[in-house]
Amino acid sequence: MPSRDIHSRDGGKKVRDLLTSFISTILIGGRSDRYIYLISPWISDFILFDNEFGQYRELFKNQSVYGENPHILFSQTLTELSFYTPIRIVTWPGERSDAFADKLKYANNIEIKIERVQRDHQKGLLAENFYFEGSMNFTYSGIYLNSEKVICSSKYYPDGHKKILEAFLEFERIWNNVNEIIG
Repeated sequence: MPSRDIHSRDGGKKVRDLLTSFISTILIGGRSDRYIYLISPWISDFILFDNEFGQYRELFKNQSVYGENPHILFSQTLTELSFYTPIRIVTWPGERSDAFADKLKYANNIEIKIERVQRDHQKGLLAENFYFEGSMNFTYSGIYLNSEKVICSSKYYPDGHKKILEAFLEFERIWNNVNEIIG
């Protein structure tokens, strides 16, 4: 997939399903030393995997109890991902974002920074193989309710590969300019 634009005017599951697919590829693919960056001014927990029939059980090898749940949360998924690749999260202060950060502050291999001076309004999930960006905050409302535009790029296409490399430079710049670390 070179790039895919999604408009979630209906508040449906398109965004969640694509995000689930991308994250599944990381869980299947194994270890990486390249950071996953999650930058979102507001973050809250939401159901990412609908695991009603246990179809995602095998993806959760390190936190197998999560794979037994009928619904697997975003925070639980990031905890599992952290066994495979380091994760850096940048968010803004606020009740929901703080509560989300509290769930992850003792997780293996996850660093969280709170941006108190809101310079950037960048949003996205960036990994070695894909870049998920757009107007959406990583919240229940952003995934399920709001009208959002999300652009997904894959490294397996020249334009996507270039976009991902440029995004890593930008996300690392943002990370280095935020000083407050949680945990």
